[in-house]
Amino acid sequence: MTISFIVPTFKTPEQLVQRCIDSIRRFCAMYRVGLDLVIVRDEVILSAARNIGLRRATGDWVWFVDGDDEVVCEGGIVGQLEATRADILVFGIEQRWGRFGRKMLHLPHSGFRGVLGKECLEKEARGVLLRSLCNKLIRRSFIEDNGLALDEASEPCEDGIFIIRCLMAGAKWDYVAEVGYVYWRRLGSSLFRYCSSLEEALIKEDELWNQLAVEMGAGSLNRCKRSEDEVYRMKKANRIANGDYQGVTVKDRIYNYLVKIRRVIRFWGI
Repeated sequence: MTISFIVPTFKTPEQLVQRCIDSIRRFCAMYRVGLDLVIVRDEVILSAARNIGLRRATGDWVWFVDGDDEVVCEGGIVGQLEATRADILVFGIEQRWGRFGRKMLHLPHSGFRGVLGKECLEKEARGVLLRSLCNKLIRRSFIEDNGLALDEASEPCEDGIFIIRCLMAGAKWDYVAEVGYVYWRRLGSSLFRYCSSLEEALIKEDELWNQLAVEMGAGSLNRCKRSEDEVYRMKKANRIANGDYQGVTVKDRIYNYLVKIRRVIRFWGI
């Protein structure tokens, strides 16, 4: 069994990239898994870099790993990977703010087994367990057979849109209630990037949720959609990230500076 690790590294500090690669090599060496390491260095757009990696991948499974994060060595993941007949294996993700900062743990549950139902979708669709790509191993044959790829015009919603399309293709799921990925929330990461296509991406994401609801006969998956308040805050933060303060109040600017200060505090673990 071979795993293709797709690692975009554009503008990621070299020491973080090396930490990421070392964690991948430890994982594969410890569990005797075949390694297909696909590093994409020069592509600015994250989803485009992942698509380049997909075209180069040769492994049985695909794992999307950001260049500043880490893979965790947990034996249950490999054991389940060898036994499962699912198309997607989801596992836990740990978010960290700096070396000594706050940690947040997310672990999957039995709802992530088989074809996901309405209850699981409505409960998890706005969280990182379902929307994120980095805590999933996906069969490469499933991706290729269904012509799946990241939507390069839909950042920062490309992860969620890709997952919706996997659901629409009838993906079968399995899970391991163990952490397999450490997601470092850091200043300068792709998480805090300006996205010119934000509004279009949000509209496309909602349209796909509606289409999925119709195909499931669920009538509605409203809880899967982002709330109006969440969309407003995303748009406002996106404008500020681009230096566009038009229509932004003094209160909004103060709030934005406080958020930046909080990120610094979390990053350094103060």
